[in-house]
Amino acid sequence: MPTVKDILDACKPKPTIFARLPSPLAIAENHRHAAEVKSSIEKMTKGKRDMKYWAHKIIANPKNYPDISLKAGKRGIKWITGYK
Repeated sequence: MPTVKDILDACKPKPTIFARLPSPLAIAENHRHAAEVKSSIEKMTKGKRDMKYWAHKIIANPKNYPDISLKAGKRGIKWITGYK
């Protein structure tokens, strides 16, 4: 069994140890890196942010999506194209 002293020693605050962080990038490097990230994201998502793309993808593969997605895709195509 722990003694009262052991319990009190366990409750004493311990010194906080801070990890050393790397120095921040220069502003020009930060802007260059941000531009690279933005361009790579645009390349990966090119054409995939369009609502028609996703609606046609869902309608083309109805077994891969739940019924609510299929209904929303069909309704979205009707809304986008103006068909009734």
